[in-house]
Amino acid sequence: MRMALPRKTNLNPKSILAFVYFLLVSGNFISFGQGKYSKAKLDSLWSVWQDEAIFDSLRLDALGEYTWSKYVFNAPDSSLYYGQIEYDLAKKIKSETHIAHAFKVLGTSHWVKGNYPESLNYFEKELALEKKLGDKAGIAATLNKFGIVYSDLGNNIKALDYFERSLKLREEIGDKDQIAYTLNSLGDLYYDQGNTVKAIDYFTRNLAIRKMIDSTNTPLSLNNIGKSYTKQGDFDIALDYFQKSLKMSETNLDIRNQALTIGNIGNVLKNKGDIPASMDYFKRSLTIREKIGSQPLIAETLNSIGELYNVQKLYSKGIENCKKSYEISTNLGDIYKQARACECLYNSYKSLNNGNKALEYHEKMLVLHDSLKSEETSNNLQQMEFAKTIFADSIAKAESDRKIALEHQEEVRKKNQTRNILMGVGAFILFLALMLYNRLKYVRKSEASLQIEKDRSENLLLNILPEEIAQELKEKGKASARDFERVSILFYRFQIFH
Repeated sequence: MRMALPRKTNLNPKSILAFVYFLLVSGNFISFGQGKYSKAKLDSLWSVWQDEAIFDSLRLDALGEYTWSKYVFNAPDSSLYYGQIEYDLAKKIKSETHIAHAFKVLGTSHWVKGNYPESLNYFEKELALEKKLGDKAGIAATLNKFGIVYSDLGNNIKALDYFERSLKLREEIGDKDQIAYTLNSLGDLYYDQGNTVKAIDYFTRNLAIRKMIDSTNTPLSLNNIGKSYTKQGDFDIALDYFQKSLKMSETNLDIRNQALTIGNIGNVLKNKGDIPASMDYFKRSLTIREKIGSQPLIAETLNSIGELYNVQKLYSKGIENCKKSYEISTNLGDIYKQARACECLYNSYKSLNNGNKALEYHEKMLVLHDSLKSEETSNNLQQMEFAKTIFADSIAKAESDRKIALEHQEEVRKKNQTRNILMGVGAFILFLALMLYNRLKYVRKSEASLQIEKDRSENLLLNILPEEIAQELKEKGKASARDFERVSILFYRFQIFH
């Protein structure tokens, strides 16, 4: 990975102490993670960024961490401002790593605001730099972000492709934290398709990893499981997951997930018929979402509040909220939210006996519903294609598994064959060894018997002949005749007893 060389400067003792403290509180200043920092850590990051005596590359590390942790998901307008500052300085010192991170900040900030074209534009730039730098982890993360954006745009085929590419790369790297992110994204994709069983499976797998490695992101996993049970109509189970998620989000100071969870609780209470409590939760959610500045979420919550006012027969307040939602949705080009706002306004004006206004929004609603029907037809075709893609992937995986199983069987067969051959050769060698041992034992026994007979013969010769003649017989096989001056002859009589 290439890094720009830091500028040379003289560090004063105060700057050194500030930087050392920054290293201690931030843990890993080059990671650009998504962890939540305490106020002390954020203050130390900001101090490093402001100290111009420190190397520019280290100041950019601090600014990147500060912006990502404090602003991106909570105040995207601020993160766009600091992301641009990060980009300008990174470009000045020619640090491609920091430029890529600036693109990440800018692209994610636009996504939070619902500005998808700009978001995709920055992610394209980020991906190109990560490929150039050979940053596999960065590439996988950006592919996952592409999947999220295309999922939000309703292009599930593209989203699935990006998620699968991201998951494959993350599994190669072996990063469980990032695998969990992609599992969550796949869960969202199946949730949008209405397959809550599959969605809960992915969200639960994500939660299992989160509990092992990172409690910070556990609230989002709990929230996603809760919304899946809400869609199934299991409201009590959903509320249990939402309450756990909210409690952890408040502990972690994760205001984005707080807003999501509070809104989800409001939706469950609305379905259960508890309108006052539901209104309270939606208003709390709106306050946080307005602070974050997420326009799609603001429009959604305003619609929910407007509809609740209509239920309470407070039609003027219903009109006020749904009009705001309609204006935001129109600017975003979100047909579904526009249609929902028009329906809310139609019901409000109709209840107030304002026929002209009711007719105006009714006509707009019909036009938008026609567009939604066309879009629904397109989505149905896309879902069919999506299902086809999933089926094809399942067949391909099954075929791959079959080939792997056959290869494994062949490998086992070869191993068994080799083992059998080795066992046969070993048995043959053992047999030969036993034969040779028995033969050797027989030869040694025969040699011992021969030696005994030989000794016996020699002793016999020595008993009946002089030693000199006996020795000559042993060496030559015969003995020369000898003259003796005197000899004695012994006669011995054998007597046989009957």
